[in-house]
Amino acid sequence: MLIYQQLPPFDLAEALELTNHNATLLNRLLISFHHQYVNTAIELRQLIATENFSEAKCLAHSLKGVAGTLAASELKKAAEKFEVALDSKQHDKLRQPLDNLTTALSAAIVAAASLSTLPEKTPHSL
Repeated sequence: MLIYQQLPPFDLAEALELTNHNATLLNRLLISFHHQYVNTAIELRQLIATENFSEAKCLAHSLKGVAGTLAASELKKAAEKFEVALDSKQHDKLRQPLDNLTTALSAAIVAAASLSTLPEKTPHSL
């Protein structure tokens, strides 16, 4: 059972399907997402500032995959657009895609962070 019924920007019904209806796994993935990606916006900005574009692309690609698994469609789209911008090699045009990614990531991080304050088990399910 999920310990919440809605958690925007995540589409929990889709995320449950993607995790084979394993609510325990989905809960763990969401909490892990928060811990793993909480500093990603800062890391990406640092990578761009130091012109480490290949590492920035790798991080954006990983984020895109995780966002897909967790059914965070806006975050997935933003990560994909940032990745495409990096591929274009027009590094002077990265600001807007990075800002969009940061905004989408922020919403997902805040939502995932709220899970650590909830009890392990509740009677609620999706």
